[in-house]
Amino acid sequence: MSGGTVRTRPRAWDFRCDHCDHTYRALADSRTAARCTARLNGWVTDSTTLCPGCAVVAAVEQQLLLPGKATG
Repeated sequence: MSGGTVRTRPRAWDFRCDHCDHTYRALADSRTAARCTARLNGWVTDSTTLCPGCAVVAAVEQQLLLPGKATG
């Protein structure tokens, strides 16, 4: 499964999660505006594209893996 941003038609941008099958469609004039809309709705659009649910799981996993953090 490949995530990322794909222009599906004029003014329509699809964001596909890299970890699950969720997709978010943003209607915008530019990719930058579409990314802003997706981020306002909880999507991570940096090096990987993550839906809000997968973004939360990734953040918790990252915190648990950091050395020196209490896990309980």
